[in-house]
Amino acid sequence: MTRRNEASRQAILTAAFDLVGEIGYSKLSVEGIASRAGVGKQTIYRWWPSKGAVLLDALLMTMGGPVRELKRRRLRAAQEAGQLDLDLDAAVDLLWGPLLSRWLQRTGPLDHGFAARTITMALPGMSRKM
Repeated sequence: MTRRNEASRQAILTAAFDLVGEIGYSKLSVEGIASRAGVGKQTIYRWWPSKGAVLLDALLMTMGGPVRELKRRRLRAAQEAGQLDLDLDAAVDLLWGPLLSRWLQRTGPLDHGFAARTITMALPGMSRKM
């Protein structure tokens, strides 16, 4: 496998993430990602087999490292205050999974109301001892 240029990799992943949010998965293309990232589409195909693989890496980038830890830290604060009794990783997935799903699949509006309803439905289950 060809060695990746980290700046190009980041540009591609950011472009894929931004574009899917703007136009949706069905209209997302490798050509569009390449154009937005300022790379040739062969660069993308050298590292990923499809637009789906690029997007998966882009999503993993947003879910891993510092972003996921920030989410865990907020839930940990509620846990330490005695407000929640939960597995932090499972809670992050439970709370943010529906938001990511709606964003990717465009099954309805992704707004504060949907986020609030998701949290309202999930929190009672997280506040009980398992």
